[in-house]
Amino acid sequence: MGGSYRGWIQWATARERPPNLVTMIPTATGGNWMKEFPFFNGVPYMWMFGWLNFVGAKTNQNVAGTTADWERIYKTLPLMNLPEALGRELPVWKEWMSHPDMDEFWKAISFTEQDFKSIDIPVLHITGYYDGDQPGALHYYTGAIKHGPTPRQNYMIIGPWDHPGTRTPKRHLGGVDFSGESLMEMKDLHLEWFDHWLKNKENAVNDWPLTKYFIMNENIWELSEENWPIDPERQPYYLSSDGKANTIYGDGKLSEKIGSDNQDTYIYNPQNPAVPTDDFDFYGSSGELPLDKLYLLDQNSLPVHPSY
Repeated sequence: MGGSYRGWIQWATARERPPNLVTMIPTATGGNWMKEFPFFNGVPYMWMFGWLNFVGAKTNQNVAGTTADWERIYKTLPLMNLPEALGRELPVWKEWMSHPDMDEFWKAISFTEQDFKSIDIPVLHITGYYDGDQPGALHYYTGAIKHGPTPRQNYMIIGPWDHPGTRTPKRHLGGVDFSGESLMEMKDLHLEWFDHWLKNKENAVNDWPLTKYFIMNENIWELSEENWPIDPERQPYYLSSDGKANTIYGDGKLSEKIGSDNQDTYIYNPQNPAVPTDDFDFYGSSGELPLDKLYLLDQNSLPVHPSY
């Protein structure tokens, strides 16, 4: 069991097919290498450097995270020299930046279709709508149900949670109250699962649905005997405005039809980002990931289907 990096460790272990591995619960799993991190589809994920600093010692580096001048550090070029700017040795960052392409370094740890075919244990997958590692969690889940020998032994739970919320759910996130229905006692959940698979106990797991997902706005859980995604409805939306989509109070919107011919211009200067990253505790911030402001203003204006 375990989340994030420890979710990846479970999959890396399962690929080795240890004879005594019976089941696992990877939560908020990272590790869809080069597509999720440390490069996001080719772009270096800067917060990964903050994470390496955070975990790069015998204890979490909370003090360093709150005192470092991150604005100065993240403007350092080349990116290879970020450890020097921080004043620490972080050889893993150096190694990552030495492999900016999907080369043999990354391929060696990336899962293939054949890897999934060899994993036949029951797995409980957990992620959240606002989980930063959701792409990784869904990558391993999708691989298991598409290529694994036992897709109906892969269970999925998706809640209205951010990354840490997948292990300690909270009802409030980004100013939105998802009600007490969003809470779940994860320790009891794990215990029930392990009792069933490790001790052969007849318990509620016998009747668990393969998929349990939270429906926004209605604040209820939907249960399904089918693997995720559940009959997804796809609706194209277009960026639209009357030329002033420059702030939350501007006239920008998502539209089901292509909007007017008016154009908006956004000037991007990487040396002076207009929207600096400040939502990770690795940097000494306690801010939450912002949710869609339309949702905050009018909760009835958005569709309730979770594929939105």
